[in-house]
Amino acid sequence: MTEGVFAAGEKLVRQGEEGNTFYIVMSGRVAVTVEQEGQTTTLAKLGAGEFFGEMSILTGERRSATVAAETDTTVLILSHTALGAVLAAHEKLAGDLAAILARRRREQAEAATKLGDGPHRDAGAESMLLARIRRFFRLG
Repeated sequence: MTEGVFAAGEKLVRQGEEGNTFYIVMSGRVAVTVEQEGQTTTLAKLGAGEFFGEMSILTGERRSATVAAETDTTVLILSHTALGAVLAAHEKLAGDLAAILARRRREQAEAATKLGDGPHRDAGAESMLLARIRRFFRLG
């Protein structure tokens, strides 16, 4: 893990970019937003102990949201390789992350519907996401 320090207003990740890192907020607060058809919707505000970047790092998809520091923020940054080692050592964690990923996808689909854009992808079942995570990280 490495530590990252971001000033208020600074973007940590941008919607549409490739992503191979996972972030854990150590201090400060970030806002998670999505942009569709020129409208921006805030999906969540995350603080110390919360995390983001799981969709890209767990599935290989591009970033589905932009995350910006609302206050000066310190994060721990975990690479794909390091997360793979953690998941191999703690298999239950993959299931826990799949459940969170499914919930966040549902929230993003709901936000898209509110913007009149409709959901862009299936909210997905946890078991399907877990299988995808296992394949992506080559877990048993």
